[in-house]
Amino acid sequence: GTTVFSPTSLITGATTGTTGGIGKSGPGALVLAGTNTSGKLVLTGGSTVLDYSSENANRLPVSTNNTSALTLGGVDLQLKGGSYAQELGTNSGTALVAGHSRIRRTDGGTSTIALGPISRATSSGGAIDFESGVASTTTATANGILGGVGYATVDQADWAVGGGAITALTAYDSFTALGTDKNVLVTASETVAGTMIGTLKIAPDAPGQSRTLSSGTLTVYRSGLLFTGPHDFTIAGGSIKCRDGYQYDLIVHQHGSGVLTLASQYANGSSSALVKAGDGTLVLANTNNTHSGVNFLLG
Repeated sequence: GTTVFSPTSLITGATTGTTGGIGKSGPGALVLAGTNTSGKLVLTGGSTVLDYSSENANRLPVSTNNTSALTLGGVDLQLKGGSYAQELGTNSGTALVAGHSRIRRTDGGTSTIALGPISRATSSGGAIDFESGVASTTTATANGILGGVGYATVDQADWAVGGGAITALTAYDSFTALGTDKNVLVTASETVAGTMIGTLKIAPDAPGQSRTLSSGTLTVYRSGLLFTGPHDFTIAGGSIKCRDGYQYDLIVHQHGSGVLTLASQYANGSSSALVKAGDGTLVLANTNNTHSGVNFLLG
């Protein structure tokens, strides 16, 4: 069966078996410091440490043909020390469920983790941030970003790019080049008409900036809105929404110390989820929002 850990726990011995696996929930820490050979790992909440500091050896249960061999839901997954290339098993992958997860290194070392294909159900509330150079995936880049949906960032600063090592998107578009495959970067105030873009990154270069919709709706077709930096920013006028249709999300990654204010009407109705990830402050300031779907407030 599956053992569930909610307080701080340390496993130094080997775990073996042919079914089940390890499940960890709650705000505490789980440290895996022994060799694991089978099953799967479900991590929801708190932190989990894969400790390679004393030995470069497998720390995760290994599965075959399991698309959710590793399930992440709001967990801080840390690779501690060592230089081990962690894998999940043949044809196995990673599933994202509700929560804002992170994968990073601690205590030095160069260990990496191969996640296989990454799956995320729409309106599931799953989001993730990767430290650059730590993880890889077989999920390809589509429309400029990992998996074609804005659920993943790198170093809390840029959209993630996949199809191998997970790295940061470096080439952004502007509102002069529009389309559902465009990943737009805004750094200063501007006024534009409603339009359709892929994702939106806002990194204000000065205080008091805003983006004003003179008319119509800004549709963020690939779901992702990323905010970084120390300056406050406001999106005002018109309305904002994600892609039309059942079970699409607006995923707001607020990783800035400045305040992001959505003063535009949020206009998705009941057919989508609002996902807010990151420690920064998001203000929904429009009293006429028509969104009535699920809200995932993850930080």
